[in-house]
Formats: sequence, C-alpha cells, structure tokens
Amino acid sequence: MSAVYRKYGLGFAVAVAVIGIAAAVLWLPVAAQTSGWTTPQLVFEGRGTLNTPTLVADDYGQVHAFWLFQADQLGNADTPPLQLYYTRLDRPAWPPTDILIGQTIQLPVKAAMMRDGLALLWGGNIFTWSGISPGPTARAWASPVTLQPVYPEAGLAVAPDGALWTIGGAGGTNEIYVQRLNPDTRVWEAPRLVSDPVNVNVAPDGTRLAISADGTLHAVWAEYQLPNGWPPIGLYYARSSDGGQTWSSPRKIAGSNFNQPNVLAGPDQQVYVVWTGTAGTGMKYFQESLDGGHTWADPVMVMKQLGGGSEGAPNLAVDSAGNPHMVFSHNGCVWHVSRENNVWSDPECISSGTTANSDVETPAMALGLGNTLHVLYWTDHRQLWYTSRVLDVPSRAPLPTPTAVIATATVLAPTVTPVPTGTPLPNYGPFAQPGQATQPGVWAMVAGVAPVVLLFFVVALFRKQSRQ
Repeated sequence: MSAVYRKYGLGFAVAVAVIGIAAAVLWLPVAAQTSGWTTPQLVFEGRGTLNTPTLVADDYGQVHAFWLFQADQLGNADTPPLQLYYTRLDRPAWPPTDILIGQTIQLPVKAAMMRDGLALLWGGNIFTWSGISPGPTARAWASPVTLQPVYPEAGLAVAPDGALWTIGGAGGTNEIYVQRLNPDTRVWEAPRLVSDPVNVNVAPDGTRLAISADGTLHAVWAEYQLPNGWPPIGLYYARSSDGGQTWSSPRKIAGSNFNQPNVLAGPDQQVYVVWTGTAGTGMKYFQESLDGGHTWADPVMVMKQLGGGSEGAPNLAVDSAGNPHMVFSHNGCVWHVSRENNVWSDPECISSGTTANSDVETPAMALGLGNTLHVLYWTDHRQLWYTSRVLDVPSRAPLPTPTAVIATATVLAPTVTPVPTGTPLPNYGPFAQPGQATQPGVWAMVAGVAPVVLLFFVVALFRKQSRQ
C-alpha cells in the first residue's frame, strides 16, 4: 500500500489542487465580458428587497443611479420603510446614500435630467428635484409634492425646451393624462387629456412618453382587464404636435398578452416602440416609424428565445451614429441587442457571472455622451450590479458643470383632477422569494480554500505511508 502512495500520491495531490483552482474560477460571482462590456461591479447589497433601479447619464459626464430598498422585517418590529438610494456611478468611490426614507415612498422610481436639475418621480405622482450635481444627502432635494393621482407605472420625459412632462392613467376615470412642469415658472400646469381607454372596463398603465426634437409628444400605454387588472388586452400609441392639446386616435401596437411598452424619439423623425410578451408568450419586440409616428414598419422580434415574460419594459437608446440599442431581462439574464446597417445583432447576456441561479428583472440603461452604455440591474432583489460599454462611435465632449442650484420646495398649482377609486392595479405576479443572500466572493473563497485543506491531508497521509 505504501508503494502505491509513493507512486501516485503526489500526482493525486496535484490533480486535487488543479480541480480546486478550476472550481474557484467557476464560483466567482462576476466574469469579464468578451465584447467590450466591463466586468459587473457590485454597487450595493442589503438584507432586504431591492427594486426599480433607474439611471440618468447627463451631458456633463455624470451618471446618476437610484433604487428603492426595504430592509427585512426583524421579529415583531414594524415593517421597515422604503429607502430611496442615490449614488454617482461616474465616481466609483462615492458610497450609496439613502436620500429619502418613508412609508409614503412607493414603487416604481423614474428619473430624468431637466435643464437645471434632476427630477424624481415615484408611485406615479410624487415629485421632487435637485440641482444638476446633488450632494449625497436628503438636504440636496426639494420637499416632495403630490401631483394628480395616477396608476404607479407613470412616465417621465424632458422636452427640447426644458419642460418636464409626466404621463399616467388616472385611477378614477381610467383616462390617460399628461402634465407639464413649466421650466421658467417651475409650476405644474393643468393636466391634458391624451385618451379615454380604448377597451371597456380596463385600467391603463405602463404609460411612457417620448418627445421629438420638434416638440411632438409620443405616448404609449397598456390596457389591463378589470376587475383583476390582468391580463393585458392591448398596447396603444398616440401622438400630439400641439403640446398635448389634441392627440391622434390611438393606434393599436399589439393585442392580448403583450404589455410593458416603451417609446423613444430618434434624432430626426424616427420613433421607436418596444414591448414584451407575458409569461407563456414571451419574446421582445421592436417597431419603428421614420416619419414622426404617421406610418410604421412591421414589428421585429429581437429576442426569439422561448420563455421570459413581464420582466420590465425594455430599455431603449440611440447612439451618436443613429444605431438603436435595447437592454432587457429574459430568463435570468440581462441582454443587449443593437442594430447597425439595418441588421440586428444576436442577443448577448451581459450579466454573465452574476445571474446563475439568480432572479433578475427590470434592468435600467442610459446612454452617456453619445457613445457609452450604462446598465444597472439587481440579482435576487439583494445585490445591485453595474456594467458599461464604450461603443465604437463618436462621443460628445462633456459640458462644463454649471454652478450648483439649491433645490427648493415646489408649490403645486391647484387643479381639478380625477378622484381615484379602489381599482386594482395590474398584477405582474408575485415578487421572487430569494433565500438568504450570499456575500459576493464567499463561495469563491470556499471553493479556493477547500482544495488546499484536502491537499494538506493527502500530503500528510503520503508522508506517513512513506515512513512506514
């Protein structure tokens, strides 16, 4: 027996060490991308539930990130309040800071860069703003104000004249409205009607708004069957060329079992619309208009892999060369597709290394300075990750950051608005119930240390047998 150990013991020990190193590599929580995407960076991790990340990349070279977090309830304590976090991704050393805490904070959060500051909207109708470069405390933000009641999946957009616009479905009448914040007086104007619901006994939600360079407004929304708020029974588009005073008749984008639309205005007269299928239908879809929304090309299926579902509205961006990009979650990965020379790329999973056996939905994307894609996504509602990619297209020089503006409380002009009722909201299904989150790197340490321990015992046994 000792001869066998002398002959094969050392080789066996080396093999164990090699297997251990390979296992350690396989268990690493992140992996470098192969097509220009950076290695995913852990931005935040907490014992609780993380939701609705959103991104703003501005013309000053800043990248602003927001998300909501609710800590786990401990024992018989009261339910912890939601915390609204903020950080600057262009400053990696800036730690995430909870800038607002309270029971009144509701999902989801939307953000946009105005002419003179950042705008935040949550729960569909709670609004606050800050200067262009806010500090990491709540003191940098104005006191929140309440707008007209709408369903929570409202939209936010900025016009070329600097005006901020919101869009949402009113809970009482189920009509769709837009509302404008005057950039000069900083007063909210009266809501303007976009459309009544197209179908009977429905709730319109998932509203999104885009604004062309000429000021044309482009609205999309989904209609959900009542009384349960499910399933979705149609997606619609309408346009206004007179500042929201009058609108075109709603155009049907897709029928039943499609939802979560999004819309983006291109640099000229292009308008892009994307949407997703529900669970059981799946896929991701793209459609474009080259004449400001008057006529439309046939839809294109950019994600043909089976599965997926209502995992969040796909993100849209158009780079400085006019190429559209989409980012979305599907079957446990965050995917990127783009179109160049009228040809769509194959979908690429850009979250490799962080999403194996994880739940991931609702990623956020922003385009910075015309050539850099920024993506933020969560895994298991516990960890928040960031990755980026510099595109091979021209970039814009960042503008000099102007003098900081101190946010002050906005006074909401009184308007007659619809009264909400107890109408059920669209139900996308239950949240994931992840187990206790593992600190990134722990399994890599375990996988790396275990073979070393095993190697120690094998070598010790080999030496013992050699002395016998």
